[in-house]
Amino acid sequence: HTHVQVEVLADVDAATGYEAWLKTVWLEGAGLGAPTVLEAGDSSDVDSFMAGCLRKVAGGIKERILYTSRKERKVVYRVVSGCVPWDEHRGHVVFTDTDDGGCMCVWSCDVEAKWYACGVRGGLAFIFGKLLRSWASAASKSK
Repeated sequence: HTHVQVEVLADVDAATGYEAWLKTVWLEGAGLGAPTVLEAGDSSDVDSFMAGCLRKVAGGIKERILYTSRKERKVVYRVVSGCVPWDEHRGHVVFTDTDDGGCMCVWSCDVEAKWYACGVRGGLAFIFGKLLRSWASAASKSK
């Protein structure tokens, strides 16, 4: 079992940060190549908008949103297929307001690495960090 967690601050409130993450990271790829949305997910419930959304990212990796909540400002997703060095990957992305009016985004995941857990941890931390820095920049520009 390997746990990865990356935290990044943005100069927006948590509600704006949550919406910006779904757009910038999930739908647009945040500079790492635009994913292909294979299934749009639920659009009937305003709070759980995009739950069930399936996307394909670089390397043919497919990820699905399992749970999302505007009220909780939280996204839970899972890697469902692809040539990856793990058997299981479940990610949690949570947005909280900070005392100074900003937003803290905590992106964490638990993976069952097939091999070389340190490399998996380092690689995922690098990717999450890059995506979150792009997210913070885009979110701040949307103010």
